Amino acid sequence: VGSQVVYVDTEAAFTAERLVEMAKTRYPAHFSCVDDVVRLASSVHVFTELTCESFSERLAHLDEVLAGQGVGLVVVDSIASLVRKEFDTRSGRGVAERTALLAKQASRLKYLAEAFGIPIVVTNQITTHISRDQATESDWLEEANGELEDRGLVTAALGNTWSHCVNTRLVLQFMEGGKRMLTVAKSPLSGCESFVVSIEDKGLVLDWGATGELQQQCRAQPSGRADPATTSLAVRSTIKEGPRPGFQSSRPDIHHPSKGKQF
Repeated sequence: VGSQVVYVDTEAAFTAERLVEMAKTRYPAHFSCVDDVVRLASSVHVFTELTCESFSERLAHLDEVLAGQGVGLVVVDSIASLVRKEFDTRSGRGVAERTALLAKQASRLKYLAEAFGIPIVVTNQITTHISRDQATESDWLEEANGELEDRGLVTAALGNTWSHCVNTRLVLQFMEGGKRMLTVAKSPLSGCESFVVSIEDKGLVLDWGATGELQQQCRAQPSGRADPATTSLAVRSTIKEGPRPGFQSSRPDIHHPSKGKQF
């Protein structure tokens, strides 16, 4: 509250209208007049970067913005978009270059989170592996085409390597009935827990009743869940067929100060 926000948009998808809608719907008493809405919009600094080069350049100089603006949160949406457009790993070419670039970007984000003591939220995308045998391979990724093939495996983009670059990982999936399941897949402060949420005018809304039922079902299952970073996720079209709920629309990875612990 009272802090500035830096939003780095690599997909040209940010809309001020949606931000205002969430604020006015969730906190109507605080944003009832135009001046309050303008003040909110002025506190969000949006940078649109559409190439890997410009994104890396933005990260290199982001500390200048963080130092002078009183920023309390950084959002990168998304980390996967640019590298998936500029590096074709299906042919095996560009794998080393892409891995090196992502490692450099992750290192920079780690530094910024630690140096300024702020959380950095990074979204990911989904991708399609050719077969289940390649579920944990990070080098052979195929662009998701909106349909899940019988032999395909829809999972998080950027592979298992990127999943280890963050210390808190959240998985957001579609469920039947229009709900979403938000899973804490990795955290130094929490075990693996799932919550039922919906996306409404006011933003993300927790369904306490459905969450309680879901968590009871999870506790009744044997321990040792599969890693959501590498397991199959059903896309929206498969929900109609009913094999299993779940579609990961994006995977927020939270980079936050670890105070000497795991990033």
